Order: sequence, then C-alpha cells, then structure tokens
Amino acid sequence: GAEAASRRGGAGRSGTADREMRNRRTECEKTTCSGMPDNQRTECSYKCISDECWGEVYAKDQIEEGEVDTERSRLFASCFRKAYKREVDAKREEERQAKAEARRNKAQGL
Repeated sequence: GAEAASRRGGAGRSGTADREMRNRRTECEKTTCSGMPDNQRTECSYKCISDECWGEVYAKDQIEEGEVDTERSRLFASCFRKAYKREVDAKREEERQAKAEARRNKAQGL
C-alpha cells in the first residue's frame, strides 16, 4: 500500500478514490439504476455514486444520454475525490477518538 503509493509519487490516495468511484458505479449500475431506461441510466449512476457531486456538477445542466462531457467528468471525479477524502478522514478521526477513549477508560480502570 504505502510503499506502492510513494513509488507512484504519492498518488495512492486518488488511486483509492478512483477505485472506489468505479466500484460504486458498478454497484449502482447493478442495483439502483439497473431497471432504468438508457436515457436515465447515466444520470442515475452519477447521482448514486455521489448525490453531492452530481448536484455540484450536473444539476443545473443535466447530462444527456450518450453525451460525452470530459470537462464535467473531470469535475465530477475531482469532487468525488475530495468528498471521499473527507469521508475517509472523518472515519479515521472517529476511530482515533474511539481508541483514545478506550485508552482513557482502561487507564481509569473502567
């Protein structure tokens, strides 16, 4: 993990976020968006992957089925990476606090 990331010039984090985005897309296409007509599936996938980022990038000017908008795809991916980093950081902070609490309780003999 960390060694490979440092060899790639520290790109480990965005690689993880990109992998997570692909996993979510696959999951969304198999579940939430599976029965949708083609003309609604792309929008459904983006909303399912990250409703927050869909709102930021596509809500005002929705993507049309089959439309290739590389600029907005990049914006969506960038938004997702930031949101995913916040998610991961929040989870780490929760775990850190839980461990600190457990140490305090142990030290106090609780």
